[in-house]
Amino acid sequence: TQSTWGDPSAIAMSQTFAVFGATGQTGSAVAKYLIAHNHRVRAAVRNPEKASALRDLGVELVAVDIKNVSSVTDFLRGTDGAYFMNPPNSQTDDAIGEARQISDVFVEAAKAAQLPRVVALSSIGAQVPSGTGSVLTCHVLENSLQTLDIPVYFVRAGWFLENFRVLAPLVIQKSILPTVIPLDCALPPVAAVDIGNTSGRLLSQPFEGHQILHLRSAKRVTPIDFVEQFSKVLNKQITPIPIPESEWLPTFASWGMAPNPSSLYREMFLAFHSGLIAEEPNVPCEDSPTTVADVVKEWVEAAQAQSETTNQ
Repeated sequence: TQSTWGDPSAIAMSQTFAVFGATGQTGSAVAKYLIAHNHRVRAAVRNPEKASALRDLGVELVAVDIKNVSSVTDFLRGTDGAYFMNPPNSQTDDAIGEARQISDVFVEAAKAAQLPRVVALSSIGAQVPSGTGSVLTCHVLENSLQTLDIPVYFVRAGWFLENFRVLAPLVIQKSILPTVIPLDCALPPVAAVDIGNTSGRLLSQPFEGHQILHLRSAKRVTPIDFVEQFSKVLNKQITPIPIPESEWLPTFASWGMAPNPSSLYREMFLAFHSGLIAEEPNVPCEDSPTTVADVVKEWVEAAQAQSETTNQ
């Protein structure tokens, strides 16, 4: 089922929107979309001094304690809507408990601030109550926001293409692509920019009730798709290096992840591979237009430019 969008000119006047996660991948994309469409953006940040790039775009930066109802209420008050997300925390010892705490703060603050509407970042598979690892944080967020008596749109995103971005320098230098994702595991991909554009568009138009949208490319991708695109762009053979499941937790630890989020990350990958994390039947879907080819080209160009700058 394809979703239908309202007329972008339905609300011609400039509005003010609150955005969480604005220094991250999706929140920054939401902010850029809204600014580009002549809206005002108020961004919640831990340290405004470290978000100068957003300020340069015209974003209002506000220091917010996301776990404090009063702080979040003050941030939301007077806005026309908000983009909510549970920020990932690789250092927590209780990711699900932290997600529940933040989700409850969102609910209480939205009520106190009389927030008109919400667009929330969720995940494909968020309808499943257990066994989905990190995706359970989205299940928690959805359950909490469902208690609100205002319009809420849940954008259930697929697997982020950006998860492979950190590997670009290694691929360029050593012609290998290590992956914890099994080579035959086909994932429903989405790019952060597409999440930002879709969420910004939904937030800036009126809608009613509680709605869900799956956002992902109709074409599933595997690690081999990344190998092929890196090989094409770099004009050399790239070799995939599958990391066996027995080495996943040590690998996550080497990335700086604490044991609790590492365990959830492992469970999430297994749930994707088993098919437990999947689209809910009879929920509208929208195709994410950004492709593996698009992001790999961008990453290689950025990595090469960074290398040239470093060597000057």
